[in-house]
Amino acid sequence: MPQWVHFSKETNPGGAIQFDYQVDLAWVKELLRGEVTIMGNLNYNKLTVTDPKQVSDHIAKRLKIAATGGGFWLAFGCEIPRELPVDNMKAIMRELKRSGKYPIS
Repeated sequence: MPQWVHFSKETNPGGAIQFDYQVDLAWVKELLRGEVTIMGNLNYNKLTVTDPKQVSDHIAKRLKIAATGGGFWLAFGCEIPRELPVDNMKAIMRELKRSGKYPIS
């Protein structure tokens, strides 16, 4: 398992519910209040047509909204799209290594 992957009670207090990119993460975070891990909500449509910098910004925004305090698992809604450019996938991984380790402040 990579060094930057870290699991604890805070990251999965009671299971996980997957939310697609159309769902407002701030609303879900408030609604679930740490009872269930939020899983999602990368916009696969956007990430297949933007540059790696925009991909990093997309990831950082989601981490800022939903990861604080635990209970967030960054993921695509249901799959990694075949059309996702390799450079954009690398940007996702770089941003997770940089910003996605718990505890997130």
